[in-house]
Amino acid sequence: MNHDEKDSILIGEIDFKSIFEESVITGNIGNGRLVFKGIGLCKVEVFPIEGPVPHFHIKKDQGTDLDCCLCIDTNYYFDHGHHSDKLTNPRLKQLNDWLMQVNGKDQNYTNWQYIQFTWNEFAKTNTSMQISVATKQPDYTKTVNSIRN
Repeated sequence: MNHDEKDSILIGEIDFKSIFEESVITGNIGNGRLVFKGIGLCKVEVFPIEGPVPHFHIKKDQGTDLDCCLCIDTNYYFDHGHHSDKLTNPRLKQLNDWLMQVNGKDQNYTNWQYIQFTWNEFAKTNTSMQISVATKQPDYTKTVNSIRN
């Protein structure tokens, strides 16, 4: 499915600027910015329902250096279409930490909770696709497996 950026909800931005793999958070977390080192500015987005697998996208803002999806309710990659890249272990740790930070758009949620909320808003008409509010954030540092669409 091709995505039109106007269809997505931007959760925040991740910035992979340096060539080093250390996990370093910089900038104003409240504005949803996280430094993922080595790639450049990336977006974390949720698109309107793309099928039954709850997931979010991490994509390089410009270029094709990174384009991956992760499940919301499990710590699995969700490979569909060309969204099949993988994050290194330090980047997974950094992503996991960032997902636990307060979201810059709605401070009642962490970044992960805002992803979950956004998915559920898109799935209002199909409650079987919604994620239970009792679901806890998976440990994305242990993400190694993929599921495919």
